[in-house]
Amino acid sequence: MKFRPNPEDKRNKNCHDTRNLKCFCGEVEDKHFREECSLSTVNELNNLSNSSASDDYIRVIKHTNAYGRIKFISDDPIKKRLTEYVRIADTDSLKDLMGLMKKHWFMLEPEKPSLCLSIIGGAKKFKMESKQKQIFLEGLINAAQTTNALIITSGLSVGIVKVVGDAFQNLHSRFFDRKSQQIKCLGVSPWGYVLNRELLTSRGSSQPIDYSFSAEVKEKQPVSLNANHTHYIFVDEGIRNRYGGSASAEFRAKLERQISADSKDGGWEIPVVLVVVEGGYDVLIDAQNSLEQKIPIVICSGTGRIADILHHAIDLQQRDEKTRKPSEFDQEQEADLKSMLISCLSLNESDAVDEAYQMLIKIIKQDDLLTIFDMNKSTRLDSAILYALIKTQSNVKSQLELCLAWDQIDVAKEKILKPVHQNFIPSADLESIMMRALIEDKTQFVKLLLEKGVVFCKFLTIERLHMLYNESDKPDKFITNFNYFRIKQKIHHSTGPRHKLPLPRTNSVAESDTNVVVYLESVRKLVKRMLGRFNHDIYEFDDEDLYNAEHSKALVALIQSQCFRFPFRELFIWAVLFHRQEMARFVWENSEDSIALALVGCKLYRSAMKAVPVYDTETYSLLEKYISEFENLAIKTLEKMNSSDPETTLYLIEFRCETWGNMNCLDLASSCQAKHFLSTIACQNSLNSTWCHGIQSGILASILAIVFPPLLLVDEIFAFKYVPELKKMPQTDQSVSMGNNLPHIGNLNLDPCYECKTNEFLFRAFWFYTAPRTKFFLHTIVFILFLFYFTWVLLFRLNNDSVNRHEIAIMCYLAAMCLEKCRQVCNAKAERLKNKVILWWNTSSWYRVDLFICIFALITIIVRSLEMPHFHGLCANLYAIISEFPFMPNSSLVIVLYMKIFRLYTVNKNLGPKLVMIQRMMKELLTFIFILLVVLVAYGSAKQALLFPNVDRFNWQAIGNIINAPYWVLYGEFDLDLSFARTCQGEENEFDGKSCPVYNLMFSVSLSEKFEATEEYRELALNLQQSVVKQLARDLRQEAEDSTEGMLKEIHKHQELLSESMKSMEMQINSRLKAESTKIEHLGRRMSFMELHLKNIATAIEKLAILTNTQDSFMSTPTAQDSPKSAPLQ
Repeated sequence: MKFRPNPEDKRNKNCHDTRNLKCFCGEVEDKHFREECSLSTVNELNNLSNSSASDDYIRVIKHTNAYGRIKFISDDPIKKRLTEYVRIADTDSLKDLMGLMKKHWFMLEPEKPSLCLSIIGGAKKFKMESKQKQIFLEGLINAAQTTNALIITSGLSVGIVKVVGDAFQNLHSRFFDRKSQQIKCLGVSPWGYVLNRELLTSRGSSQPIDYSFSAEVKEKQPVSLNANHTHYIFVDEGIRNRYGGSASAEFRAKLERQISADSKDGGWEIPVVLVVVEGGYDVLIDAQNSLEQKIPIVICSGTGRIADILHHAIDLQQRDEKTRKPSEFDQEQEADLKSMLISCLSLNESDAVDEAYQMLIKIIKQDDLLTIFDMNKSTRLDSAILYALIKTQSNVKSQLELCLAWDQIDVAKEKILKPVHQNFIPSADLESIMMRALIEDKTQFVKLLLEKGVVFCKFLTIERLHMLYNESDKPDKFITNFNYFRIKQKIHHSTGPRHKLPLPRTNSVAESDTNVVVYLESVRKLVKRMLGRFNHDIYEFDDEDLYNAEHSKALVALIQSQCFRFPFRELFIWAVLFHRQEMARFVWENSEDSIALALVGCKLYRSAMKAVPVYDTETYSLLEKYISEFENLAIKTLEKMNSSDPETTLYLIEFRCETWGNMNCLDLASSCQAKHFLSTIACQNSLNSTWCHGIQSGILASILAIVFPPLLLVDEIFAFKYVPELKKMPQTDQSVSMGNNLPHIGNLNLDPCYECKTNEFLFRAFWFYTAPRTKFFLHTIVFILFLFYFTWVLLFRLNNDSVNRHEIAIMCYLAAMCLEKCRQVCNAKAERLKNKVILWWNTSSWYRVDLFICIFALITIIVRSLEMPHFHGLCANLYAIISEFPFMPNSSLVIVLYMKIFRLYTVNKNLGPKLVMIQRMMKELLTFIFILLVVLVAYGSAKQALLFPNVDRFNWQAIGNIINAPYWVLYGEFDLDLSFARTCQGEENEFDGKSCPVYNLMFSVSLSEKFEATEEYRELALNLQQSVVKQLARDLRQEAEDSTEGMLKEIHKHQELLSESMKSMEMQINSRLKAESTKIEHLGRRMSFMELHLKNIATAIEKLAILTNTQDSFMSTPTAQDSPKSAPLQ
């Protein structure tokens, strides 16, 4: 700036020193641009009366000398971060400034903001109530978090800017997610009003400039910068030491307009909203400039001053219904508004009042850009900001997109999707919004759009489901399942993404790895591995081969446009794989097969728990919560259906869906371990029907019928359901195949009445012998008989020379058992043999025992069939004692077969729970054994080393003794002869050559106090025992005496308490009697006093009567004038 003294400044007229003269800009001469000619004396000030303060006369435009980074001096780590800044002129190009912010400050990275919030309001005299401040902070933080907003303020640590800075600091200190940390706060400050601005001028160094901010605010003095900003733009308009001026305000409004402009015009296409909180005359100027740039304004009413005046003016404004234009204020209203402006803005001159009034009128005339937010009535500032943006959008789709981006479902319901607007929303726009809501996991918007007419049967196509798996937000859990179950993802070799909907993506699968595309074929494989069975032919169409160049675009489009028959089922699987519980719950509520789908969700979540790391307990507990929620939903649905229609409920439970690999609800519940679901009445009825196969009889009757089949014809013992009911009942695969082979039984045209008893017997025999309960009884009886027979053969009929007929019978049974296990493996519902074996292995732990039996049984059969006498001992061992391993106890085939009886116990309601309890106890005991093993090995190793110090040959027996010796010590078997080397003498035994133990004093010293069993020790033990018994007797006698004395003391205490209570009662009674007597005496005195008063009253009445009679007589006597002459008095 060039120095030109201001003649109108009073301080210049009284100043005698040229160094203290004030310029038009408000600064002294020393802080101005130096030029050749300057004032030499104060007298030359008289010649400056015609001087001009125009920009051309006093301004000098040069390259900026203030740019770089600021480091605020503070103990707060949030305030210590570096802040970018630059000083520019108000005439600089916005294009250059936008390029600086984009290319050098990276304002649009890593994610472009969806909103720009410009905050203006009160400054030095600004005060805000705590409740209003809390509402403002929460609304501002919610709006900034939802949209990744760019916040613009004046940057000075005063007034509303300080409140915004506190909100920005709370945002960074409370929320540590990446999106919250990316929010930027830009301060557009007037250079002339920045405290210590001379520190910000660059000195040719790239080091950050230390800046100490001050909380002190002086009247009409520069203000310190706010440390809670990320970037600063200092606008130098040629004014110093005073805030305000149209140049900086206009520049800020133009900058905001450029931010919201189209990219063709060099803008960023970010909508801008101006928020007005309180404020003075400068706020009117800023609001007017913003409205000229078509920027919507949110007025926070209730904060005072200009905000309340604007709200009041809008309320006073009357509208014409036809023209929709505001009418003029009458004189009274105009005077009211001007008086409010004068009192709030402290305006004295009439010209300033008129100018402020005209600006007020211009502002309220553009009411389509104004939104009132009453902070005394409302609490959602973010909703008001969204509504201000919606008012600027004429397209309903754009309005819905804004509501979706802000996640404001209430605004969408109340302001947009009203019955008036529904006919103007094309279905394509609704489907586009629906797709975006699904991708961004906005369940409430999905529900709203579904109510407004989106049909999922037409909406969900192969292409859109493909996009959901590739573009959905937060795919970490989905990718984790892919990696854990080793699903090979197809590599995408093209340069750009294909088959993507025109929707924004954030943290999607496609962004996580741009070279990988998830096809529905891969999803089918994943679901199949998680469920065990999953058949979906439509998924197979969407694979990498579909997008090859060999196929025409028409064919690809035709396949991609194919819709799903059950769209909610596909969306449910997608939501569960992405762990979107709320979305999965909503889709489940609208699905066709809710019970089965809930159990599928439990199974998928339970399989996903396998991929969770051990340390991630939070995710593990969350998945358990989801499983419990879906299981409870299935149980409640089943119970309500069963209470209303049990037959239909039974059909739904037993219905086998092809999609789930022909599994019914019971199979799904068993696979996902839904024990509470299986324990419901409906499931138990289904299991009972399948178990009994329509036969109503007792256990004893069934066993007798197995022995004597003609009992099936006795109706008093066996009751069969009506034939049509039997047809509806679930059947096993074996019963169906048997029924098809029997004459007249596999026919569906069964009649309840048969002409001959033979057909009826065949019918009953078919249902009886194909019942699972009958098969169980037959298997149990045969197995028990086999055990007795096997034991008898093993004890008395095992021949050394050859295989006898008894042994052949045993071999046939064992071979049949092995063939049965092979049949079970082959019938396992899986495609590959490996998967069949795995599925059979995981079905039951008893199958593993069966495999163990089959292996050694086959070895025995093969060896005995070779008729080799020298292997007879081995076969006997395989029969009775299978093998001996040093680390394994002797196993016995007959023992293992007897142990299988426990499997029969598991079906009993009394024995089964006890077996489960014992099993769990053994698992817990195993952990303690590992702890005890450390002590045993340590003790055994030390003992073995002390007893056999000179052994130089490896011996397995020594290794075994390390465990064997301390193990028996636990039971009190010390083996003291071995410990004191009494078993043999010398170094080796002359018979077997084994090493003899050597007596070691250390061993005796360490164990003498615990394990020396001598006569002296026994005597000491007996003496101790006698003394303990005597002491115990004395203690018992003392306790008896103490108890007697204690009882006497208690009785004495009770007597004392009773006497004290009697005395207190006596005293209370005496005091009450005295009080009553006192009351009686007082009442007697009052009665006597009343009698005296009555006597006095009677006397007074008598006197009054006499006086009255006297007066009457006196009035009746004539006077001397009126009466005749009377006789003289005598």
